[in-house]
Amino acid sequence: MSKKLILFAVFGLILLNACTYPLFKKEETVLARVGDEYLYEEELKDLIPEGTSPKDSIILVRNFVNNWVKTTLMVHQAEKNLTGRQLNFDQQLRDYKNSLITFKYESEWIKQNLDTVVSEEEIETYYKDHLSNFELKENIVKVLYVVLDKDAEQDLNINAVFNLPDSLMLDSLEVLCEQYANLYYLDTSNWVRFSKLQKRIPVETYNQELFLKENKFVR
Repeated sequence: MSKKLILFAVFGLILLNACTYPLFKKEETVLARVGDEYLYEEELKDLIPEGTSPKDSIILVRNFVNNWVKTTLMVHQAEKNLTGRQLNFDQQLRDYKNSLITFKYESEWIKQNLDTVVSEEEIETYYKDHLSNFELKENIVKVLYVVLDKDAEQDLNINAVFNLPDSLMLDSLEVLCEQYANLYYLDTSNWVRFSKLQKRIPVETYNQELFLKENKFVR
């Protein structure tokens, strides 16, 4: 069986124009405003990696601003519709803090009292002695997929997404999916059974191993 990163998608790039306001506070440039909350240029100083092209920088900033606006609007809407009791998270925060303290204490205790160091040789020996336990019973993949209507597909520039670095591509896909996708999956951190994937999207193949070996992107 094989592991492979495979993209199933009809992708496009949506660049939403960020709202800008000629407002200033402490000589800082305001990029966006929602109610009484402001997003300042200073807050994005560490967002763009060194060496990023001007074009990619603009895309990254626009995506960040759009996400900030949508999140802030959603929070404001929630605050208007939830009761004071529903907005009181004091007990949840205390419980969460206590769980973190307990976890940290247990981790430190284990570190100090148990010998958890395992050599590379021991790992290799165990692997060789238990090969059957590590054999995959079926094919698994890491996958991105987006399902769009044909009309939306024709209006979008699909190739633009694939000219972006991975991090920018994922940000752009998230914006696109929220606007146009009927169905999507953008989590590349987990492996997915290929048989389960076939139940979600129409992938036809007579030989899974050959299909996964020869295809990285399927449209």
